[in-house]
Amino acid sequence: MNNSLTQQNPLDDEQWLSALEFVGKPGMPSTAKGCRLRLEKLAALHPDIKRKRTGYKGFEYHIRAAGMSLQSERVERQQKTQPVSPYGSDEQLNLWVQLFKTMKPHSRDRLLKQALEQVADDLALTHQVSPDVVALARRLMELSEAQRQQLLDSLSE
Repeated sequence: MNNSLTQQNPLDDEQWLSALEFVGKPGMPSTAKGCRLRLEKLAALHPDIKRKRTGYKGFEYHIRAAGMSLQSERVERQQKTQPVSPYGSDEQLNLWVQLFKTMKPHSRDRLLKQALEQVADDLALTHQVSPDVVALARRLMELSEAQRQQLLDSLSE
């Protein structure tokens, strides 16, 4: 394997360890076999961390492999650290909510009115919705933000 890490000078040999020498290092399994399996997976993603041992059979791995994580671990860690949105995993909805929160109240009212008008039009086009629902949607458009908030609060009680 010709790569940048394997072509370092002999003084750097102490940075190359066998799987057994990785046992007990932070982030590594507690057995030599576990370390070897993990190191093989990491080497599949980063071939430059693995080299043939000179004078022995087997391979050795660069010390920086101890700090590496597998892609599946990174995804799992991200899922644990990312705040859970009350809107689920719908990224587009989350974006709209964030944009809505940054808007000024007057702009929010205009956007909400446009959205309600569109919903009323969409409901009217489906022909499966009662005219009362369409009329209710149109009446909701006429409410101020404070009135709509008061209505939402009373419904959630």
